[in-house]
Amino acid sequence: MNGEVGVKWLSIAAICCLIPGWLVVFLTTLSIFRNDIDKMLAQMTVRFTSVVAVVLLTKWLHPELGIAEFYGWVMGFYCLALIIEVRVLQSQFKG
Repeated sequence: MNGEVGVKWLSIAAICCLIPGWLVVFLTTLSIFRNDIDKMLAQMTVRFTSVVAVVLLTKWLHPELGIAEFYGWVMGFYCLALIIEVRVLQSQFKG
């Protein structure tokens, strides 16, 4: 889809969802939160604000991009990253 340009934006979308996912999983190992609600809110904030920041920056710098070139990939990778994070975090609490 869109050749090299498509691969570039697909990769950027994947990275902008992957790095916050790593941060979220890392946050679970820290004992700086008073309770599980604080931990969950911090994780949601990291995940959501980082992806929204990348989307807004991309929209500002490249207004020509549409849903097929970038934003669709971001939505897909965001959902995939969320599923993987939940699975990883569930396995940490079960074992």
